[in-house]
Amino acid sequence: AAVPRPVLSVLPVREKVSDFVRICRVPYCDLSFIEMALRAAMPSRHVHLVEVGANLGDCTVWMAAHFGRRLRAAVALEPLPALTAALRRSVERGGWRSRVRVVEAAASDRAGNGTFHLLGQSLGNPFALASGVAPRGAPSAPRLPVRYTTLAEVLAEMPHPGSSVGVLKIWAYGDLLRVLAGAPPDLGRRFSAVWMAFPADHFPAPAGVFARIAAFFQRRHFTLAAPAAEVDWCVARRRLGNHGEFLRWMRPQILSARRKHRVLFFAAYRPGGLRCPPWSAQAGSSRRPPPAGGRGPGRPEHCHFGHSARQLAQWRRGAGYESYFLHDELAPSVLEPGGGPSRSKGRAAADGPQRDRGKK
Repeated sequence: AAVPRPVLSVLPVREKVSDFVRICRVPYCDLSFIEMALRAAMPSRHVHLVEVGANLGDCTVWMAAHFGRRLRAAVALEPLPALTAALRRSVERGGWRSRVRVVEAAASDRAGNGTFHLLGQSLGNPFALASGVAPRGAPSAPRLPVRYTTLAEVLAEMPHPGSSVGVLKIWAYGDLLRVLAGAPPDLGRRFSAVWMAFPADHFPAPAGVFARIAAFFQRRHFTLAAPAAEVDWCVARRRLGNHGEFLRWMRPQILSARRKHRVLFFAAYRPGGLRCPPWSAQAGSSRRPPPAGGRGPGRPEHCHFGHSARQLAQWRRGAGYESYFLHDELAPSVLEPGGGPSRSKGRAAADGPQRDRGKK
């Protein structure tokens, strides 16, 4: 990684993402997205990134830190002011202002002003589940005025990736269809890979919504895959032009996710857009370190989340975090005797309120 230990600005309150970064010392970014981004950028290609629903911008920060100058341009969209301010501090401290732009807006199908429903307030997590669409059963959620823009507007102000790889990440809860509706006609030429969170319980008929999403990407000749459900998701070429088979296979999983209030995630990519070697065998150096002195690893297991099925299978066989192609972030050579990461390398630093006030 160009910057193995990026500084992440967090909020001086108890909330899920800030607490995760404070405890785990790594960016709050799904490992399946990290895998997709690394596959798209292999072996040493330049990258453009657009992150919709950036929150504290953990995935944007991770990409800027990991790829360094290979990340030529990035735009992070986040409509909530407190989160946007924290992300801008992270960008400033990382020295990425010339390449990373933070936009205080939500992506939708049209530009203008609107309202966000802060659905997580009642759950004690003030910034979770924020969406322009309030799901059924939550009419009393607090609301906040926000600005809306479209992917078409954002991309019009962003350099064309050219020969670089374009990566798009969308976490928009019930606004997912609106985000795609606001995309420009050349979306399929600008991006090689798209990662999407799909909250099944935010839609009255989630299987129908997913069918519309699949049709959107099929028209653009993208392959659609479910990294959490398929170990071989990256090489599943059979679905190119045959999304019907994939939809039938996913339907019961979507309905189950709705009942259990789970978020699914999907990857869409152009043919040849990802490098897909098997990467199934792991060297001995990639195995989780054994406990020492009765202590387990210094980082809690729940700090690794959003696995792809391939990553989870490797984890169950004993592979460590570095086996997810992140040797520079956490290689065995930088682990302390107790299995915890060293302080010199391998961790994302989280600044607290004192750092936010300019103190050491």
